[in-house]
Amino acid sequence: MNELDLDRITEIEAVSFKSPWSKVMLAAAMNFSGSLNFVLEENSVLSAYIFSRKTGSELHIINMAVAPSFRRQGLGVRLLSFLLQKARDRDATWAHLEVRKDNLGAIRLYKKEGFVIIETIPRYYEDGSDAYRMTMDINEYPDKSTHRME
Repeated sequence: MNELDLDRITEIEAVSFKSPWSKVMLAAAMNFSGSLNFVLEENSVLSAYIFSRKTGSELHIINMAVAPSFRRQGLGVRLLSFLLQKARDRDATWAHLEVRKDNLGAIRLYKKEGFVIIETIPRYYEDGSDAYRMTMDINEYPDKSTHRME
């Protein structure tokens, strides 16, 4: 992921979330200390992205989306798997994330990949929506990576 990807990431962000991050917020996330951020391209088209931050032995996944025309093709799993393996290579042992309680597709994906809900966070989002906090032990995640991403 690099600055040249920001316009496309911003487009995907805008159609993926009720309260999308601005281009400025996304650019800032690219430069967080400890950031592990990746994009996935299909047929030379940026189709998905993930932002995360590693602090000590913990990975916090802060934003992930797949472009609508590329959904339900396994790209989210590929991208998440790639990130988790990169984080494990850098000695991360736990991964955490927050997800809207009504984002059933994302919750299914995270549960399928081994995340568990550990708590509900009331009014977590700007619009007052609740979130689930989910976590997983990265060391228990199987090695699935067969794809290169940057």
